[in-house]
Amino acid sequence: MGRGTPRYALLGTVLVVMLVLARCKLSEAQCSTATTCSECMNAGASCQWCSDETEVWRISSRCRASFDASEPCNNTVNLRSSLTVTQNLAFSNDIQVQPQAVSAQLRPRESIVLTARVRPARSYPLDVYYLMDHSRSMLNDLQTMQGFASSISASISNLTHGYRLGYGSYVDKPIMPFVATSTATEVMLPCNSCKKPYAYQNTLPLTRNATEFSEAINEDTISGNLDSPEGTLDAMVQAVVCTDEVGWRENARRVLLIATDAVSHLGGDGFLIGISKPADGKCHLDSDGYVNEFDYDYPSISYLTHILRQERILPIFMVTTGALPTYKSIARQMTSTGAGVVTLSTDSNNIISLLNNELSRLVRVSRIIVLPQAGVNISVKATCPDGVSSVIDPDTGFEHCTDLDFDKEALFNITLTGLDCSLLRTTKQVVLRMVGYDDIKVNVSSLCHCPCDAAPMVNSAFCSSQGNSQCGVCNCNSGFRNEQADVSLCDCNTVDTTPCVEPNSNMTCSGRGDCVCQKCQCGTPPSAMDTNAKYLGHYCECDNFNCPITDTGDLCGGPKQGECMCGTCQCKPGFSKKDCSCPVSNSTCISNGTSEVCSGAGRCICGECQCIANAGGDFCETCLNSFDICERAVVCFNCTGEDSEGRCQAQCPGLLKETASSSNMSGQMATECPLPVSINIGGCHTHSYYAYEDLSKGQPCSRPFAPFTATGCTQAQQAVNYIPIAAGVAGGILLVTILSVAFIKSSIVNKEQRQVKKFMKEIDRLQKTTSQTSNVYHPNNYQGNGMEGLHEDIQLESFEEASEL
Repeated sequence: MGRGTPRYALLGTVLVVMLVLARCKLSEAQCSTATTCSECMNAGASCQWCSDETEVWRISSRCRASFDASEPCNNTVNLRSSLTVTQNLAFSNDIQVQPQAVSAQLRPRESIVLTARVRPARSYPLDVYYLMDHSRSMLNDLQTMQGFASSISASISNLTHGYRLGYGSYVDKPIMPFVATSTATEVMLPCNSCKKPYAYQNTLPLTRNATEFSEAINEDTISGNLDSPEGTLDAMVQAVVCTDEVGWRENARRVLLIATDAVSHLGGDGFLIGISKPADGKCHLDSDGYVNEFDYDYPSISYLTHILRQERILPIFMVTTGALPTYKSIARQMTSTGAGVVTLSTDSNNIISLLNNELSRLVRVSRIIVLPQAGVNISVKATCPDGVSSVIDPDTGFEHCTDLDFDKEALFNITLTGLDCSLLRTTKQVVLRMVGYDDIKVNVSSLCHCPCDAAPMVNSAFCSSQGNSQCGVCNCNSGFRNEQADVSLCDCNTVDTTPCVEPNSNMTCSGRGDCVCQKCQCGTPPSAMDTNAKYLGHYCECDNFNCPITDTGDLCGGPKQGECMCGTCQCKPGFSKKDCSCPVSNSTCISNGTSEVCSGAGRCICGECQCIANAGGDFCETCLNSFDICERAVVCFNCTGEDSEGRCQAQCPGLLKETASSSNMSGQMATECPLPVSINIGGCHTHSYYAYEDLSKGQPCSRPFAPFTATGCTQAQQAVNYIPIAAGVAGGILLVTILSVAFIKSSIVNKEQRQVKKFMKEIDRLQKTTSQTSNVYHPNNYQGNGMEGLHEDIQLESFEEASEL
C-alpha cells in the first residue's frame, strides 16, 4: 500500500498536466477563430487581443490565450467581468435580503459570483388574499371557512405581526353555456339560497382587521353554474392586476390562496360564446365586481404566469382530490412564480393546517427562482446556518435552505455566466426572486466591445492612410482593402486599374484576367486546354501553351526538356532547338564499349547519328557495302582539287592531297575503279582510276581516302571535270533535235504543194466538161456578178495555204 501511493500520486500529476495542456490547446483553438477584438472577447474567457499597430501581427494570430516572450505584445486587451453593488440596505422587518440591487458587467463565457444574504424577520409584511370558488359544489367548504374565519387570522399572526388579509370569490362568466340564463329566475337564483352567478367579486380588500375578514366570509353566500370548469384563471388575473383595488403592498410578501374543487376554463374557451379578444391584463373591477367579462377570453397559463411574476405574487392552489392532477400540471408550468399545490379535504376542514404549513414554508424555507432572461446562465450554491440543511430544488436545480429560523442568516453564492454576445447586446435586468422575500435586481451589461473599437485612428498611417485603425486592425475606406487577407494594411487599390493595362492597349490584363490591387491576376485558359495551361506575364500577355511541338506531340519536348514561356521554348540544360527536342550531349551517339562518336563514321545531331556514305546502324557501326571501295570513293572523285567551300572535306573526311606515282603506297591499299567512258587526262586515255584507302585509320566504312590517279599515267593528274563533257553531249543532242524538226517540216510543205497542184488540175477538167454540156456554168456567165476571178482566187489561196504549212 505504501509503495503504491507514490505511483498513484505520479499518475495523478500526469493526468492533471495532460488536462491542463488539453485545456490550453482548446483555448488556443477557440481564440484563433477571432478576427476582431470584439470577436476575441466573445470567443472565450481566456482569450486576449493584441492591438499593436504592426504588420508582424497577422489578424488570425492577434487573439490568443497568452503571449510569450518570443512574440511579445505591448498593447493587450483582456476585459474581465465585474460586479458592483448599487443598493444594499440594512436588514429590518421590511428588508430581509442583501443586496437589493447589483450592476454586473459580464464577458461572454466568463463567470462571476454574487454573494446574497437572507435573514427572516419576525414582523415582515405579509399580504394573504383568499380567493374562493363559489359554485354550488363548494357550499360545504364555504360553511367550513365561515367556522374557521377567526382562526385563520390568529394562525397567521403567529408567523408575523405585519400581515394583512383579503377575501374574494368567483363562479364563471354569466353566459350560456357556462351559466343557465334561459329565464330571469335562473339568472337571479340558480339554486335555493344562492346569489346571482358572477365572474369575480373583490369582497374584502387586504386589511389588518381580522374581524372584517371573518364578517366578510360569514356573510357570504354560495352561487351556481352549469358546466364543470370554473372561471378560476379569469378571476386570478383580476385579483393580481387590480393592485389598488385589492390593496397589495409594494414591500410585502404577496400570497394568493385559491380554493376550488373543479378545473378551470383556459384560453380559447371563450370562442364557444364568440369571445375572441385575449385577456388584456388590465383591471376591470367596479363596486359590483368584474365588468366587461364578456369582452375578453379566458387567460392562458403562460399569460397568467407572466403577470404573477410581474406583480411578485405567489399562488397556492388548495384543491380537492379530483382537481389535484390538473393544478399540479398548472403549477409545473408556473415554476418561476414559486406556485404550490396542496390537497384540500372535501369540506375544507384542513384549511388551517394547510395555511400554517404553506405560510411557514414561505418564512422558513429560503428558495431562489430566476425570472427567465436570455444571455445569462445562473447557478446557486447555498450555505445554511448550523442545524439547517441545504437541498436541491427539483424544479430549478438551485440549492436552498430548509427550516430557516427567524434572525438566522443563510448565504447564497449565485454564479452569473454571460453567454454569447448576440444575446447580450443590450443591458438586461435579471431578477433573482427570493420566494417569500424580496427580489435582487441585477442589471447586466456585456463586455462584448473593446474600448479601442469605439475610438478608431482615422486614416491611420498604419492603414496606408486609406482606413481607420481599430484595435490594430484596419477598416479600409471605400475602394481599398488588404492585399493579403490576413495582413491588415489597406494597401490594395480596387478602383484604379491603369497599372493593369499594357501600353498601347485598352484591355485590362489583356482580357485574360482581373486587375486585383493594381496587379493582374491571370485567369484560367479554356477548359479544352491542358490542365497545366495558364496565362503569364505582368499583363497576362503571355501563356505557356503556344510554343513549338515536337514530332511526338510534346510541347517544348515535354516538361523534362523545356518549358513554354511567352511563345518561346525555354530549354533545360542539355537540350537545344526551338522545340527543345535536340539533346546537346553526344552520350547517346556512343555505343557501349567504345569511345568514338557514331563509330567515327558520322556526326551526332540531336542525339542521333547521321552516318556518312555506306555506314548504317544506330551508332554507324555497320558498313552497308564494306568491300566496294569504288562506290564509296566515287563521291570523292572530283574533290582532289582546291575545295574553297569545304564540301569535299565534309563528304570525304581525311582526304589527302599529295600526289602518288604508283598504284601501291606504303600503309595504304589501292583499288582500281572503272570509269563509265574513256577520259583523256593530260593526253592519257584511261578507263579507270585508283582509289587509295588508309588501312591504319578508322573502321572499314570510315577510313580516309588517298589521292586518285589515272591508270597508266606516271603522275597524278588534276581530277577530271565532267561539267564540260556533259555540256558538249547535251549540245549535240539539241542540234540533232532541231535538224530533225526542220526536215519533218519541209516534207510536210512539199506534200501540201503536190496536193494543191492536183486539185487545180481537177478543176480545169471539170470546167471543160461543163462547157460542152451547158452554158449555164460557163465562166463567162459570171461576169459582172463577181465570179469572173474565181479560178485565180482559188489558185492563189491554195498556194498561200501551202506556204503557211
